[in-house]
Amino acid sequence: MIVLPDETKELITTLTAERGKKYDENGEAIASYVPENRRRYGSIVFLPRGCEPDKQYRVRLLKIEGKEDKAGREMYRAVPAPSTYSERWVDNDDGTFSLVTYALNWKLEESEEGVREMRPKAARSRIVSTKTSPQLHIGVDQASSFVEDTPVEVWWDEEEAVANGQVSWRCSAEREVPQSGVRYGVTRLGVEEGCEWHASRLQSVWRASVGIGVKAMFRRTPESAEEGLTIPAARWSELPRWCRKRIEDAYPPCGCRRARVDTPADKTVCARCEVEAEQVKIVEQNLSVEKRRELAAQARNFLAGQAFEQADGICLFEMLMATEGMREAMGGGYTGYLWYYRTDDAIWGSKFSPAALELVTRLPEAQGGGLVRLAAWCSGCQHYSALAGDYYYCTQVQGNVAEPALDPDKLAKAFLGHKLLDLVAVRSVLRDAEAQRRKVAEKAARKAAKKVAQASVDEPRAIGTLADQVEALNRRFRGC
Repeated sequence: MIVLPDETKELITTLTAERGKKYDENGEAIASYVPENRRRYGSIVFLPRGCEPDKQYRVRLLKIEGKEDKAGREMYRAVPAPSTYSERWVDNDDGTFSLVTYALNWKLEESEEGVREMRPKAARSRIVSTKTSPQLHIGVDQASSFVEDTPVEVWWDEEEAVANGQVSWRCSAEREVPQSGVRYGVTRLGVEEGCEWHASRLQSVWRASVGIGVKAMFRRTPESAEEGLTIPAARWSELPRWCRKRIEDAYPPCGCRRARVDTPADKTVCARCEVEAEQVKIVEQNLSVEKRRELAAQARNFLAGQAFEQADGICLFEMLMATEGMREAMGGGYTGYLWYYRTDDAIWGSKFSPAALELVTRLPEAQGGGLVRLAAWCSGCQHYSALAGDYYYCTQVQGNVAEPALDPDKLAKAFLGHKLLDLVAVRSVLRDAEAQRRKVAEKAARKAAKKVAQASVDEPRAIGTLADQVEALNRRFRGC
């Protein structure tokens, strides 16, 4: 018995006909239907008579109740499915379109059912884009320079056409329509960051041959984004004079004349002066005005004495060492200094030359970079063994270029030299040595005189010898 299902639950599908075992006997073809909940092993479907193998048919399936195949799967009887209808536009080749209704029967055969609508082809023209080609005109200054743009509208002439049963627009012709020109004022100059000039923009002097890329910036409307056109100049000297003036005004020389100020970055001094300003603060915090005055006074004291270069200073000390009593008075070593200074009260070892000391005397009045450099001089070491990396030695003796580095602890202990010999103490030692020498000489003279008095008259030669010894001691005592 065949049970007709509820129409709302009709099972309609498209199947491919196959040759069944009894096809040659009764001409009945079969098909295989695999439900959605089953991946394989379809159910047998008996197709209507007249279905040919290897062709597709759109059918409605009716389950055969009480009948299953050997595997226990349900079996179906197929009946022709209702026809489906669709509409497509057709070009009539006479300037009109028709909306035709088509029917598709269960054998998948299509037939024309009629025309539901007919209308003429439409045509239109529209702007698809606008071409722009702005041109830069350089004047004698920024006010007379401008960008001129002549827009070109691109128009498409379009007509309707049928493709895949749908009506769409097709371009039949393209044309360009020039518009009236528009001028825009140059708002500013922009330098390309990757050019050679940009890397050296803060140097005090720019070479005429330095490579540069400059753009004239403009806006089409006050709200629009800024655009730029490159000025045809590859080197600094090739730029128009007013362009160079504008750029120079944006990067003016710093007051120190060593570099330029980056005003576009809101700077007021050059980078070196910024560093110096921080270093000046360090000096003012760690090297008091009173200490600077003391250092200047010490420099004047050195200059008021006698200066000896390294070899001469060592020779001076070697002569002093040969003096009786001096070796014990001098104590420590005296070598390893570039300069020696003999003042009224001492002999000093220092790294500073007399010319450098002349500058140190101006330390209390120094400001800015000069103050920083003099402070860095005085905060270094003095002995030759510790001068490696010393700012004064590196720049003034070796002639290298370096930037001062300040150490707050060393600034607080700044000094100009080591006291190698205290002349006040040495004079006392020498006086004591001289008194002792005189005392010994007097004693020796008295002893010799006593020997002469006791000598025999038979020994005149011995007496003469002793007399000579006494005379020699007296001369030594008198300092003759």
